[in-house]
Amino acid sequence: MTESTVASTPLDTLRQRLNEAPVPLLLKDAIKGLTQKGKNAPPPPDFTALLSEEVQEGRVFRYPSGKDDADRYWGRDEKQAIREAVLNAATEPKKLNDLKKLAKDTVKADKKFSDAIVDELVSTEQLYKQSSAGSAPYGKEKPRSLDKAAVSAAILAAAETPQNSANLIKAAKQATGADKDFAESIIKELIDGSQLHPQSAATKPLYGKEKSRSLDKAAVSAAILAAADTPQNSANLIKAAKQATGADKDFAESILNELIDAKQLHPQSATAKPLYGKNEPPHPLDVDPGKKTFAALVKAGQKLIEVVPSVALDEVFQRLRIALEHQSPPPQAEPTPATVQSVVSPPSEHSPPTPTEAISPVTSPPSETEPVG
Repeated sequence: MTESTVASTPLDTLRQRLNEAPVPLLLKDAIKGLTQKGKNAPPPPDFTALLSEEVQEGRVFRYPSGKDDADRYWGRDEKQAIREAVLNAATEPKKLNDLKKLAKDTVKADKKFSDAIVDELVSTEQLYKQSSAGSAPYGKEKPRSLDKAAVSAAILAAAETPQNSANLIKAAKQATGADKDFAESIIKELIDGSQLHPQSAATKPLYGKEKSRSLDKAAVSAAILAAADTPQNSANLIKAAKQATGADKDFAESILNELIDAKQLHPQSATAKPLYGKNEPPHPLDVDPGKKTFAALVKAGQKLIEVVPSVALDEVFQRLRIALEHQSPPPQAEPTPATVQSVVSPPSEHSPPTPTEAISPVTSPPSETEPVG
């Protein structure tokens, strides 16, 4: 059956030609012989516009698969035809260059166009490299040696009992045929994804599926805070963490410092090596000896107010501050009972106290010859 007996219009003839063509056609080849020539011939149809409409309706496919990206037209999807030909050929793995040559020859496409379709099959994991070797063939089926899911499963199965990385790589190779570099990359991914956990802080630790309590920040923190219910020095807190979780000294010490910085542990004094506890220490004036001495100061202040009621409290505080600032620093030794007693002793009957004398830690009464104010 010829085109002339079936087609009644140039467009019908064009459609039939594109459907029957073995490969896509350039515009000039697709419309060849479809226009009449001569002085009385009707004007030719706008084939470019007609084909664009056919493309929009899905009856014709157009791709820049010709030389220099020239558009070609076909009644079939050229890209899909290339994909099907390549994947069918790759049932038995072949070199990538051979698959690209087949893609080009299938529809006589420009090499750049057909190569891009094969590369897309690789990037979208429809074609798989069969090993990590540079010249390895490509096939439709993913090899277990390069199947991330299969290699990961083999490594995690081996890590039920913690193993060093060399043994995990060996297990992956035996189970899937994976090579060393690929298995190593999967181990790193599993560690980064918290599916594989180092069991110690050693340079070359064992790795297991379960997180080690010795490196579990939450577990080590809990052990330290539990021990700090009663304030302890840092050495004892680290020891408690080690006993509870198996953590090594450096890791436990780092967690201890984090707890201090986060104010979950509090130094109980201002000494160079204080005890640390879960609760903030009481104010120095709320516990002895500060509490007792402050009470004596309050008592002396009350006595002062009784003696000189005309002096305002603000002036008393101001003079007290000035007097203390101009005094020599007190000795480091704790005050003796006699010294404390002198703070609370009432002033001499012959010498009404000044604000400074009322609180100064003197150890002898005023001189009897001191003039009375």
